[in-house]
Amino acid sequence: MSEVQVERLRSNYLTIRQGNRKAKISFWAHGHRLFLACSVALIFMAFALVFVWSNYQAVQLGYVIAQLHQEKTQLKEINRKLKLELANLTALDRLEQIAKNKLGLQTPQPDQIQVIE
Repeated sequence: MSEVQVERLRSNYLTIRQGNRKAKISFWAHGHRLFLACSVALIFMAFALVFVWSNYQAVQLGYVIAQLHQEKTQLKEINRKLKLELANLTALDRLEQIAKNKLGLQTPQPDQIQVIE
């Protein structure tokens, strides 16, 4: 290598302080490169953890949604059965039969009916 190339390389990696002639190692050769690499790795790991956590949360919410959907279906079926039971219990034929057989009531005679105006 020529003297000019060596001087260029030296000026890129070494700087000489004015005044005390001590050689100062450049920013990249002094361990800052390791610090930068570790910082980038930590940032990458943080983003990876956030990505994994968000996917985990999405899967968990999917399970919850599926469970709630199943519960909704069951509740709709119970509601349908209860409506059917209510319709059966309030049927006029059934109520008339209970009134005659269990309570001993009779249909009123025409002379027992009074119209109130």
